[in-house]
Amino acid sequence: MPKKLDPALKDRARRMVAEHRADYGSTTAVAKAVADQLGIGKETVRRWVVQADIDAGDRPGTTSEESAEIRRLKAENRRLREDMRSQGNAVEPTCRVLTEHGCAAAARTYRSWRQANLPVATRTMTEPWSSTRSWPSAGPRRFSTAGGR
Repeated sequence: MPKKLDPALKDRARRMVAEHRADYGSTTAVAKAVADQLGIGKETVRRWVVQADIDAGDRPGTTSEESAEIRRLKAENRRLREDMRSQGNAVEPTCRVLTEHGCAAAARTYRSWRQANLPVATRTMTEPWSSTRSWPSAGPRRFSTAGGR
């Protein structure tokens, strides 16, 4: 893993490149001169300058904020995949995430659809309920198989 350099050194290098850019023919040449003065690699300085240009909007590319958001989303995807694997491809983590984002989803809806590709009842799709819900007059409601009583 690369070593972390001081943010003050990074700012100083970018400032020096900005000051001396007109004296050199290319960004690589000025980055090499500044890197030699500071005792760090020329490619490190060049990449800092390029990223600063992208963040400022002077150059096309992925900004630092976009990169951070992409990293965060990839980490969340990785966590969700690990949850799925650890629970034996359970549907509950997916339903939990959907519910957190405002989309009511019941695990039984998915399971009903997955088994034998039978059509899922509209009521099942629109009214997700927990398995612990009880009905006041008849106790817990029991669901029978298709056609059975």
